[in-house]
Amino acid sequence: QTLSSAQIKQIKSESEQLQSESVETLKSMLRKNDQQVTGTKAQLIDRVADGIVLGRIPRCPVCGGGKPKFDGKQGLYTCAGFMDDDEFHRCSWTGLVTRQPWAT
Repeated sequence: QTLSSAQIKQIKSESEQLQSESVETLKSMLRKNDQQVTGTKAQLIDRVADGIVLGRIPRCPVCGGGKPKFDGKQGLYTCAGFMDDDEFHRCSWTGLVTRQPWAT
């Protein structure tokens, strides 16, 4: 999945606009879209900007609980699984996802 120059420019613009938001506001935006909320403020900004421009990444289509991550080397999304209460459910799905609209 190669981004167009317009998408890259749009993500950069969104990132710049998000700089003034608090970490809690960024986390709230990510929670609202069922996205990962851990990381530095810069990582949160990157994740929100990416979601605003490209859409949110849905849960794993195989295990239903994992949150796929993009693997730039493969050009695909991968799911390692998810934690359910005190048990980790492994998943080895790799593929493409259809991003869904970002909730504002």
